[in-house]
Amino acid sequence: MNRQVSEKNKNIIMAWAGAALWAAGLFLLSSLSPASEEAMSASAVRLVEWAASLLFGGPFSHSTQAVVMELFRAVLQMLGFGVLALMIWNALRIMGVLDHQAMVLGAAGAVLYAVTDELHQVFVPGRGPRVIDWALDCLGALLAIALLLACRWARRKFPRLFNRETVSYVVFGVLTTLVNMAVYGLCYNVLGIHNLISNALAWVAAVLFAYVVNKLFVFRSHTRTAHALAWEFGLFIAARLFSFGMDELGMGLLVNLLHVNGGVSKVLTNIVVMVMNYFFSKWIIFKRDESPERPAE
Repeated sequence: MNRQVSEKNKNIIMAWAGAALWAAGLFLLSSLSPASEEAMSASAVRLVEWAASLLFGGPFSHSTQAVVMELFRAVLQMLGFGVLALMIWNALRIMGVLDHQAMVLGAAGAVLYAVTDELHQVFVPGRGPRVIDWALDCLGALLAIALLLACRWARRKFPRLFNRETVSYVVFGVLTTLVNMAVYGLCYNVLGIHNLISNALAWVAAVLFAYVVNKLFVFRSHTRTAHALAWEFGLFIAARLFSFGMDELGMGLLVNLLHVNGGVSKVLTNIVVMVMNYFFSKWIIFKRDESPERPAE
């Protein structure tokens, strides 16, 4: 019993320490001079512009750069205070506060901290408190709690659709898509390789990445023999070859026939492919419902 209490106290201290460090980081960011903030935002915009050029084949215009910079600042503010609200909620939850009360207090704590964060900028040369910044901070905290509530509701309402497996599949599916798109953009827009060949190379890189993360983290498949592993990998390759054929068909139709932008086409086809691959993986490749090799959830 004492060990459990000690472990709980340790978790409480770590949770509040993490929230305090995050709040301190927000404080330091808001204490930067306007010139330093401008330089950081410009660096971030250049990174986004490089990624967009890699995929869509063209740099931002000056007007687009200005819009992206403002969006980056707004998103960064909302994200920072959204994470703070969730960290406060988590610390209160560990302490034993009722979940809904912890959510309200988490949002309230982030909103109150946003007030002090804005007011202290009176003492920062070249800066000052702005109502719009405080509003963005509050919006980020409220959206984070709203997203948490939506996730809780979806998990209760649709437990078979909204669970660890499906959420992790979406997360790693997005990462797989980014690998696919990055390799495609590198080959097509930078190296000048033919559209369909670039798409094929992107597919190979994405399939290798997807097999590892799906096996280890999403479906948690355990194969005890080399034969079982080879069979599983073969099924995975076969399913991905089928979805690759659909991907190639879609890219050929959109890019070569309809002359749609390669990056936009890649996004559209990858959405279809990701949904298709989930059903292949769930019901055929990594299905282990009656196998003793699969650990219980």
